[in-house]
Amino acid sequence: MEKEKVGYELTEDIVKELKCSLCEHSLSVSPISIISEDATKYKCGRCHGIKTYVETRCYMYEKLAKHMIFPCIYAGCEEKLEWSQVKEHEKKCEHRKIVCPKQDCDVQVGVNDFITHFKEKHKESYHQDKLSVSNVQSYYSLDLLEKDGRLYFAIFDYNDHFCGVSVCSLEPDDHKYELTLNSDSSRQSIVATQQNIIPFDEKVHCFKCISGVCKSEFHLFRYYKNGILKRMTTKLDKQSITRTFRGRRINYHLAIVDEKEEHEEDLDDLVKDMVVDEVNDEEEEEFKVCKDEEIVRRMLECPNCLEYMQSPIYQCITGHTICNKCKEKVEKCPTCQAEIDNTRNYILEDISTNLKLPSQPDKNEEAKVEDKEIMCPMGTKTYLVLFDYHMPNFVVSICSISGPDETRYEVKLMSYDGKLAFVATDQKIIPFDDTEHCFKCISGSCKDEKHKYRLIRYALFKRFTTKFNRDQVLYTFGHKKLNYEVNLIDSRKVFQKELLRKKDKIFRQMYECPICKDYMMPPIHQCVAGHVLCNACKGKVEKCPSCEGAYSGTRNYILEDVVESIVLPCQFVTESCPFRAGVKRIASHELECPLNNKKVCTEAEEKTEDVKQEAE
Repeated sequence: MEKEKVGYELTEDIVKELKCSLCEHSLSVSPISIISEDATKYKCGRCHGIKTYVETRCYMYEKLAKHMIFPCIYAGCEEKLEWSQVKEHEKKCEHRKIVCPKQDCDVQVGVNDFITHFKEKHKESYHQDKLSVSNVQSYYSLDLLEKDGRLYFAIFDYNDHFCGVSVCSLEPDDHKYELTLNSDSSRQSIVATQQNIIPFDEKVHCFKCISGVCKSEFHLFRYYKNGILKRMTTKLDKQSITRTFRGRRINYHLAIVDEKEEHEEDLDDLVKDMVVDEVNDEEEEEFKVCKDEEIVRRMLECPNCLEYMQSPIYQCITGHTICNKCKEKVEKCPTCQAEIDNTRNYILEDISTNLKLPSQPDKNEEAKVEDKEIMCPMGTKTYLVLFDYHMPNFVVSICSISGPDETRYEVKLMSYDGKLAFVATDQKIIPFDDTEHCFKCISGSCKDEKHKYRLIRYALFKRFTTKFNRDQVLYTFGHKKLNYEVNLIDSRKVFQKELLRKKDKIFRQMYECPICKDYMMPPIHQCVAGHVLCNACKGKVEKCPSCEGAYSGTRNYILEDVVESIVLPCQFVTESCPFRAGVKRIASHELECPLNNKKVCTEAEEKTEDVKQEAE
């Protein structure tokens, strides 16, 4: 049962009189201050951060206000609130409206309507689950991130010294966020973890103030935009970023991190010995690789001898393939009895050349059941970790005692609390050489004349695998304590990811029409030489655009046969788009993908043209 409000309920006329002279809301949040010499102007606690020439605390009013009942300041809300309840209610009120913080947009938006508003008006700034932005040192930005139904504003700004990021929540939130800076052309990255999410305050976190176009007289940093950067949650030294990535194009990725609660940890203890039948990300990638191998196997098996076809690969005049050996043995196509000319299938030849073929099962081998020998993956190998530093660099190498090794490693150079780190991934492990990798040589105490770097120890630094610039580390971490952490990476998983990326690229090229660059769907036509063309473009040309060969009705049945089996990632996968689908669905998705910058630019140009036409 709701507690009855005790106090004097203010009438509408009194509420109009008791208003803040700055924000024009009711004087219902402490501290209340007099801000004019004639005591006719007041300031509420919502505007407490705004400095005024006169500022005298009005304790008498605050004592009286404790016995008053105030209406909610948001239109449509009928709540009646005691003095002590107003501040918390305004944070959670469903009728709360905020002026859109984006530049050139002054629309008042309800807290529950921001997703719709951003999708309609600022689609390029709306992100779901994870936020990724490219070339972050060239502009400032404000983006909306939706995660599990919660909304977050991500504000990015920079000056000559710092790059700053803040994540703000429209309602109280106990989550953290993780920020990663990396570059497509570098294996090093900068990671800031366990960063606090702060409440959004329209007077403080105003993107118009950052842009220099704010017209509100009561925003804290309208005339001092660097004040916003100083209050950013995450600040990274810009010189350190420049030295890490050496002027390359930089991306930043932001993700909301769930903190484990106590009851979740207890649950983990209860189920740690249980076997759960679910597919994790690693198993899913293995599944994709296996599925792609099956598709490649279907495409490259000769229908006559069932062996893999290699260049040259021929087709009959209808479109069925056959390997070079079988073409010499048969007079007609074994599939449709059509004649076999010299028409080639260049798509399959490219696949057989560029992709490592999956091994064919031995059809004559009998099935055998054997016990598998399980070996500890880490117990059979030994590695030495070398860490050293001198004036230019911090350096790390991992050496394999047992000789050449395909395992990779990841090294993190972290702050003492673990919240900020430099990360180098996919680093090679080198064979151990006792004449070269000598710690006594590094420390200057080696007496073995056979060692290479006994007298020139700085030459050894140049041969270390991983190097972190010492100046950039000092700029970022100061002179605080540092830790470093090394993790071994299974080379098979790295290989699988690289193989999957390579296959995705080749499959995309397979179905790209050479004229319109759209995906080809059945029927897929082929000239007499073997070059493919989509159905729409075939009706527009008389000869093949690649070789000027004629079209005789030949189809590419291999591509048509597997078109429904192939699954491709969105072309904006590097911008963190997770969508994967068949050729037909991926084509329509990419046109509407929110990360499609060309689409966003086109829409912006269309809006500009519409505005010009209306003005005319």
